[in-house]
Amino acid sequence: MTHTAIHTDGVRGGGTEKGSAMTAMPPNDRFDRFDRFSKLVPRFDHLKWKMAAAGILVGLISGFLVVLYRLGIEYGTDTARWIYARIRETPWLVAPWAVAAIAAALAIAWMVKKSRWLVAAASRRPTAW
Repeated sequence: MTHTAIHTDGVRGGGTEKGSAMTAMPPNDRFDRFDRFSKLVPRFDHLKWKMAAAGILVGLISGFLVVLYRLGIEYGTDTARWIYARIRETPWLVAPWAVAAIAAALAIAWMVKKSRWLVAAASRRPTAW
């Protein structure tokens, strides 16, 4: 092994103490930058795994919600087809169906009005709605 130079910049932990000598190491900027980064963020590995676990959890929850939404659409379509078949057989069922449709429209209008009020209250700005 040949001793060609003394590493004295202190980046890799040697050469600055009195009486110490190191062999010359080829400069490796990527290693130096990672070493400095790992000193700035000492728990980067823990954070990385925590973020990965959070991403997996969010994916599972959103996938479950999508499945529930699609099941609701499927059952709702089946129910509407069944109701339309009953209305075709007995036309007087149009009246309760119309009342249910009006009730649903009023409920949706109330929810929209309530959400606009909540958005305006949360932002503390007047809205043009």
